[in-house]
Amino acid sequence: MVQLEEFIKYYCKLSSKELGYVLSKFSIRTIRKGKHILKKGQTCRELVYTIKGNFRIYYRDEKDKEVTTWIAFDDMLATEHASFFTQQPTKFNIEAIADSEIASIPYKDLQQLYNDIPAFQEFGRKIAEEIVVGAINRVISFQHETANKRYQQLLKKKDYLQKIPLKHLATFLGVTDTSLSRLRKSK
Repeated sequence: MVQLEEFIKYYCKLSSKELGYVLSKFSIRTIRKGKHILKKGQTCRELVYTIKGNFRIYYRDEKDKEVTTWIAFDDMLATEHASFFTQQPTKFNIEAIADSEIASIPYKDLQQLYNDIPAFQEFGRKIAEEIVVGAINRVISFQHETANKRYQQLLKKKDYLQKIPLKHLATFLGVTDTSLSRLRKSK
């Protein structure tokens, strides 16, 4: 719970009592590798914080090929935010790609916390800001950078290369398995 506590403190300042109340709304559980915490057509009803492990968010394209759009590591959110914020069915899947431990809070409890503790609204606002900036940066990356440049950026994040299967990294980078193999050889 210490990791989650630090994660919350990074985004907002709460009294000890408020922080304890917020933490009491989270539940901890283990997710086995290969299990999904969300599937296409379901509504994302919880904010999921990764204590330990890895998740990927992906969809199936028109050829039924899996395309990875996001990878979550320790101390990151593994939530399909569009579905979570709108409470509408998702087009994505979230799969554990390693045995993982998560802390989650239901949508309704999170909304209640925003009402009960006004200072906690900053938590939601700052996370939303990070999501928007990250999405813009990812779009710009795909529009203005080569696959090699995106791969070089990924090399700076060692966890990606050590913990994520190459087939998922390839779609995350927007390249084929063969192209990723060429990029890896040319480094």
